[in-house]
Amino acid sequence: MRVKIIRKNFGGVEFGPEMRVLHLGGQSSANVERLKFELPQEWAGCAVTLHIQRQDGTLPTPILLDEEHSAAVGKEFTASPCGSWMLLALGEDGYRALTRPARYDCYETLNTDGDAEISPTQYELFVARVLRYATEAQESAKEARNAAAAAKQDADIAATAGLDAAKAAKMAQEAAGSAQGDAERAQRAADRAENFAPPEDGPVVSVNGKGGNVVLGAEDVRAVPQKSAGYLKKAAAQGRTLVLTRGDGSTETLQLQDSNGVLGSFVLELQPEGWVDSGRGDHPLKNEAALEMSRELFLPSGTVLPESGDAAEAAQMAYFCETRDGSVVFYAKEKPTKSIKVQTVIYGTAADISTLDLATDEEFEAMMKELDEN
Repeated sequence: MRVKIIRKNFGGVEFGPEMRVLHLGGQSSANVERLKFELPQEWAGCAVTLHIQRQDGTLPTPILLDEEHSAAVGKEFTASPCGSWMLLALGEDGYRALTRPARYDCYETLNTDGDAEISPTQYELFVARVLRYATEAQESAKEARNAAAAAKQDADIAATAGLDAAKAAKMAQEAAGSAQGDAERAQRAADRAENFAPPEDGPVVSVNGKGGNVVLGAEDVRAVPQKSAGYLKKAAAQGRTLVLTRGDGSTETLQLQDSNGVLGSFVLELQPEGWVDSGRGDHPLKNEAALEMSRELFLPSGTVLPESGDAAEAAQMAYFCETRDGSVVFYAKEKPTKSIKVQTVIYGTAADISTLDLATDEEFEAMMKELDEN
């Protein structure tokens, strides 16, 4: 509770509290609240005491205010339902100032035998409670120490695991380096084996990297399977009609134009991502552009359009191109960075194409049998 002491000058200097009556709680209460005094400026450095006079005239021992100019409300006040109080300030050179006495009161409470001492039973309960709190505090401290020890142990384990992980990473790195070295040695051995010249006389020791009794299939010799649509078995032309027969017996009919052998002229655009390995030494890259009417037996002619001349020159494109069934293949030495447009002319007339039997089924089977025996 804040209590302000003010100075008044009416026919003389007078000090007094701003509050007329202090209401200090219940009778017999103690240390529930504090009185904090706001003192006049001229009392700075003075020793200030609180003086109380109870209702019956009793004068308890004066209370010296602390450094914060405060005092607890104890039984000096609350032992009586009401009374008076004042402050006394003593300073250097005989300075002595007193406040005008003011009133205080306390509300009535039930009888608790006054200021009787705590009973033994109450004291024992109090001691037992304090001991229990102390025991619980010790247990908590013990648990905290155990937790700290466990945490330190976990930290040590984690540190050891970190060292083991670092060692394992180093070993893995060394193993990777060793594997890289083994791979390089294996590659060099493969290169030597590839360049190895087999003896002119005697049996073949390996085929396509395979040893022993080697059985080759169509894929091993980069051939198409027997009786499949992957090869052309027969081509027959009558007038401007061209009939193609494939190995599986399927046929396809094409209408030919008779304009100096030109079957059609098309602008094909070769995209940069379409260039792949060609397997040729002179022009290692190829781009197969789709053209539905193209057939492998036709003849193509390609001319780079002017706007693609720089890109084609930089890629060192081949002057020739080849037809495939459904596409036209172009070749280059370097991979272009831009698309290249090529004016493509397809040649082939009915007069130039006669009925052509590429192979009978019996001839094809005999040829495959001979390859298997060899």
